[in-house]
Amino acid sequence: MKKIQPPLKNHRKTSFFSGPQVFCLVFFLFFPVGAYAQIPGACEVGVAAVAAEAVDKAQVAAVKAVTAAMKAVYNAGIKAAQNAIINDSGQGQLTEMDKDIIKKLDWLWENWRDSLRLMTKQFSAGMIEQSRQIAANYDAKDIITSGLDHQRFQFQGRKTYQPTNQVCQFDTTAKYLSHSKGRSTSMMKGYAKDFSKIGNADKDSPAAGGPATLQKARWDIYKDKFCDPKSNNGASGCTTATEMTNAHILPSKTIFTKETIDLEEPDTAEAVSQLLFNITGYEVPELIPETALKATAGLEQRQEDREYVAQMDAVSALATAVIADRMPGQEAPEIKEMRQKSGVPEALISDKPSHREIRQAIIEQLWNPNYFKELYDNPNTISQKELYLKAYGLVMLYDMIEKQEKISTVYAIETANMLDKSDNSRHGASGSAPVKQGN
Repeated sequence: MKKIQPPLKNHRKTSFFSGPQVFCLVFFLFFPVGAYAQIPGACEVGVAAVAAEAVDKAQVAAVKAVTAAMKAVYNAGIKAAQNAIINDSGQGQLTEMDKDIIKKLDWLWENWRDSLRLMTKQFSAGMIEQSRQIAANYDAKDIITSGLDHQRFQFQGRKTYQPTNQVCQFDTTAKYLSHSKGRSTSMMKGYAKDFSKIGNADKDSPAAGGPATLQKARWDIYKDKFCDPKSNNGASGCTTATEMTNAHILPSKTIFTKETIDLEEPDTAEAVSQLLFNITGYEVPELIPETALKATAGLEQRQEDREYVAQMDAVSALATAVIADRMPGQEAPEIKEMRQKSGVPEALISDKPSHREIRQAIIEQLWNPNYFKELYDNPNTISQKELYLKAYGLVMLYDMIEKQEKISTVYAIETANMLDKSDNSRHGASGSAPVKQGN
């Protein structure tokens, strides 16, 4: 690389020891002032004193002359130096040197300006990059720390909530169990509404004409679908048996044989309806003429008929709850597969399991040896299964409370009827009151 030489100016060389200054210095060195003059006959006292005074004056004058000459030489030298270095016209050596230095700096700036700018940019970019890298390191540290915490929680979660076959089965049955519960509740409401229409002898019910029309309708159904030719010593009202023979009087066959009752089949649905009449002993009151309703006796009879309908609604709810619990739900292939693995015969498994069948499927899993075998795989599965069993137990508890409420209502009705028939009931308060004894 070629070295760049700065432009230089030939300076004028001026020395302090030149010209008249050198001449004056040489004069004083070689011709000293103050040498004593030899005055003949000056040994006498008077003459000696006068001569001494004259010599002193001459020496003082010589010293003053030398001093004045030296000041003049000094001032001239200082003036010459000032003129050489600094002068009024700006041509002095110091001014020229200052200009040369500034020119040199300008030359350096012109040659190095772009490089310095680029270097400044690099320094600035380097500082920004350094800040970015430091921030990125902190971010990376935070991300790694968070990632490690997340992985630690994931590991602990998988360890604590390790999936098992039984847990998956509990989760699978939960959605079907909830749906079937809703359908069962709706079915109970439907049965209650149908019985209310019959008990009130609604126009669009089989009891519109009173007990006689209802009995006639029930007889026709019995004779066509459920009649047993062998019953009543062969005088049963029919000659041919059917597949549904006696289904309307055998709860063990119609209700309890299967976990799910196929109520979508018309004969089965009819057998269940007739079975409810036979179990509860439901009777339809006689119709009251409209003219009699205006009398006190007619109003009282109408009120008693309404009380009977209310009581029978509570009684029939016990039976309808059992039937509604076994009505078909939605298609659940998982429930079917679970029961098949448990060894349940195909004929007893429904494609649309009821609320009762889904509960039975859950219970059957507890009979499976694998349920207990997998308890040894991981202790954490024990707490999982315990949690699911507690949840399932809570659901069953509410179902039991619901059934107990129905049973308690029926017992309350039975107790009230017994009190009404007793002489010591509240209807005969005077008879049940204690006899007041005299003093």
